[in-house]
Amino acid sequence: MDCMPCIHLWEWIRDPDGLVEDQPNNVRFDVDSENVQIDLHSDMAQKVLDVETLLNITPITGESTDTVQNACRDALIQIVKNQKPVHETFFSLSSPHSVESRLNAEYFELDYLATIFTCQALAYGNDEFKFHTMIDAKKVEEKLRDIYEGLHWKKLGESLLYPVVFIRYFSELPKLNLELATKNYLGGPLDWTKIHEDVQAAIHKMTIPANISRLTLGEVEVYHGVEVIEFIMDEPRELGLWTTEAPDNKRVQRPKDRCHIM
Repeated sequence: MDCMPCIHLWEWIRDPDGLVEDQPNNVRFDVDSENVQIDLHSDMAQKVLDVETLLNITPITGESTDTVQNACRDALIQIVKNQKPVHETFFSLSSPHSVESRLNAEYFELDYLATIFTCQALAYGNDEFKFHTMIDAKKVEEKLRDIYEGLHWKKLGESLLYPVVFIRYFSELPKLNLELATKNYLGGPLDWTKIHEDVQAAIHKMTIPANISRLTLGEVEVYHGVEVIEFIMDEPRELGLWTTEAPDNKRVQRPKDRCHIM
């Protein structure tokens, strides 16, 4: 079945929080060689706009960029940032994505993905305090490969596709038969560089011992990435990702350094 909307689908996919006005109420499709106009609020839309149709109407730009897939992948990264194991330490400024509340993904361990994905950014960050030496990059890649090549990754892609595209048009999304998921709609591995800056900021976060006054005139030993160490000693260690290495995160701070920071 060849389906192509007459509207620029990606123009309203790029606005998942509904900030764009004058959004379309209907879409025209070519279904089985017949031109059909579908009211997005109608029962017919629930029947016609299935996963296969959505995949067929995915827009490809002139640069061969799959706009809908990129929107799904970006949404997933934002959802990952808000998982409990990593949110407070690395992504405390990140807000929940608008599709998360409608994402039916009980079968997929998002907190597990969040932990492994963040460990990947740690392992490849090559930071000055050598936090990257604490994570076994090879084991991280093995666990990520199991995720990205698994059936649940395909199910997650189809689960994300519906709310990312139609979250603003349906109060209830059509039910999906995820047992039939055959397409890897999310594509390959997520790009760890998209969280690199957040991870590095957590590593560089400085902690001054509680018994030291910030007004002291002497040199002070400070520690970077204390919360990152606590993170690694929790789930990553239980998953066998810790190499037993320790970071070189202690620095001596002079009074003029503290004045500059303050």
